[in-house]
Amino acid sequence: MTHLTDDMLRACFTDLPQPFDSHAVIREAMRRFPQEYVRELYENVGQRDPIQFTHALFGKALAAHPALQKDTREPSMNVRGSDTDNQVWRRQ
Repeated sequence: MTHLTDDMLRACFTDLPQPFDSHAVIREAMRRFPQEYVRELYENVGQRDPIQFTHALFGKALAAHPALQKDTREPSMNVRGSDTDNQVWRRQ
């Protein structure tokens, strides 16, 4: 990701109750860092679905984060209000 840094990402999941999913981190990023979140979306405006593409980048960034460990995959409500399959995480 270009505009949301690793420190910002960490700030988004540090206080979430465990376990938490990627959608919770995305909602927290939207709340805490709205300008950077929108810039991240705009960076991908040329993609067929910029929201889905950007949110997939969140998942990749979380998977690479050394403070997190993958847990299960479960459906949860995405920012569009639909239940979609989603990665659940635990802080190490």
